[in-house]
Amino acid sequence: MEEQFIPTGRGGEEIRWLLNMNMPRSLKQLLESVEHQCRHTGEIGLERASDWVVLEEAAREGEVVLT
Repeated sequence: MEEQFIPTGRGGEEIRWLLNMNMPRSLKQLLESVEHQCRHTGEIGLERASDWVVLEEAAREGEVVLT
């Protein structure tokens, strides 16, 4: 079986992603299929939120924004 690469932060913890509205929801499905934790702004009521609101949400949840 091929080894999977899962990006980690400096402390070795798995990176959690917040996908911004311009990212396809299919990317969320792809990331989840290889065991990444991620959310999409369109699924959490932030589809029309400003960049600052998205960044604040990601910071509060310990996520990295993918845009």
